[in-house]
Amino acid sequence: MGKTKRKPLWFRLLRNLALGFVALVLIYVFGGAWVIRSGCVVLPNGMLIGHEAYVDPDKYFWKPTVVLKFPDGTTALPDWVEHFYFSETTVYGGTLNGILGRDHPAYRPDVFFAYRPDVGFVYLHEDPETYRRLKEEAGPLIWVMKGWGDAKVHTNLLGTYLEMMKDRKNIRSFCPLRILPDRRGRKRREAG
Repeated sequence: MGKTKRKPLWFRLLRNLALGFVALVLIYVFGGAWVIRSGCVVLPNGMLIGHEAYVDPDKYFWKPTVVLKFPDGTTALPDWVEHFYFSETTVYGGTLNGILGRDHPAYRPDVFFAYRPDVGFVYLHEDPETYRRLKEEAGPLIWVMKGWGDAKVHTNLLGTYLEMMKDRKNIRSFCPLRILPDRRGRKRREAG
């Protein structure tokens, strides 16, 4: 048998460093994501707040967005919710897509929504009367963010999620989660 020539030391070191780096990235993306992103918080009306997916290649560091979900874990609203309010029965708020300006390639108009389980999602631009009625019938709001003294501070969906994660009674230990975000729902809503 012929003797095979051994690769130079610098090549073996470089190869092992590269393989180690790839292994660390995979552990971070899939292992760490499982622990961090599999939990979600439960709102009083049964809606969930949790991560949209384990990883999102469209986002910085592949970190997915925190989104509003139905009780079965499917994404209810795949956009960044900037204004978010909730009561015992209703959640409502608005996305902040329009801040980019109409000339920006990623521009989508703002969406203001209200949701109550017996009515479903209602959008301000589609049915303003029902949207306003749901907000009026929502009852007293639950404030998770506290300001100085008795001041109440509104927050976005991420702030609500982080604040509610501090209290163990709000946490649902497992939320169904996709590997990658579902872009079909977003495209369907934009077209409609």
